[in-house]
Amino acid sequence: MELIINGEKENHSVDNILDLVETKELEKSGLVVEHNKQVIKAENWNQKDLQEGDKIELISFVGGG
Repeated sequence: MELIINGEKENHSVDNILDLVETKELEKSGLVVEHNKQVIKAENWNQKDLQEGDKIELISFVGGG
C-alpha cells in the first residue's frame, strides 16, 4: 500500500504502525509517530491500522553533548 511518510510516497506491506516502525528498523525509544495529524502513543502502535494514502510523520529525538 502507498503511504506518505515524512512527505514522501513509500510502498509498504504493513498492517499497522508497529509493523511500519519495525519494517523501517527504527529505534522505538525516542520515536514519535503522527498518523494523519494525530500523535499516536507507542503503546497503541499495534492497534492503529494503516490504510492506503495515510500520512505518517516519524520523528526521532536524539541526545547529544
